[in-house]
Amino acid sequence: MSQPNLVTITGNIKNPDFSYAQAIVRFTLQETGYFNEEVFPGKRSSQVLCNPDGSFFIAVWANRDSSLSTPYLVEIIVGQTILSRFNLYVSSAQSSISISDAIKQGS
Repeated sequence: MSQPNLVTITGNIKNPDFSYAQAIVRFTLQETGYFNEEVFPGKRSSQVLCNPDGSFFIAVWANRDSSLSTPYLVEIIVGQTILSRFNLYVSSAQSSISISDAIKQGS
């Protein structure tokens, strides 16, 4: 049986004033996903705290591989404020991709 694909998402987060943000980047799978016989439960989150220079990386399951449509809800959070919130599908075509390129490939 083949293993599910993990993809490293990288990025650099800035505040609205263009200073670097020490943000939390959270990926929450919105629905239960399936890959071969593995189940990826929905509503589970993975998150990372950005480095002082705003950079981050996080490995997530390539949810485009799911047999059912199951987007990630991505939230960029600074303090108690959500700076951005969007749905995202991650392709297994690359082992690593920037968050901006992942968004360009289709949300």
